[in-house]
Amino acid sequence: MRSIPLLLTVIIALAANVFAQTDSVGTEGKESFDLMISNTGLSFGNGQHMNGVRITWRDGDFEEVNGINFSVWKPYDNPYGVVHGVSFG
Repeated sequence: MRSIPLLLTVIIALAANVFAQTDSVGTEGKESFDLMISNTGLSFGNGQHMNGVRITWRDGDFEEVNGINFSVWKPYDNPYGVVHGVSFG
């Protein structure tokens, strides 16, 4: 009976690894954990150019979000980036 939850955990971990990618721009200091296909999906962190939902601690140096941008804290000084959609935070 314990093998089913373990198997599901392994499948979810492998699926997250398959669909995960690093930052779409690939610059140092701008990392994110992304569950996306062709820059469309869900981004946790400092995702740079994406369509979908971006969830980050603090807005700063990102390029473009088409969809929903959610930040928890106030933005860095002189932030830049464009949100086409809705931005919370």
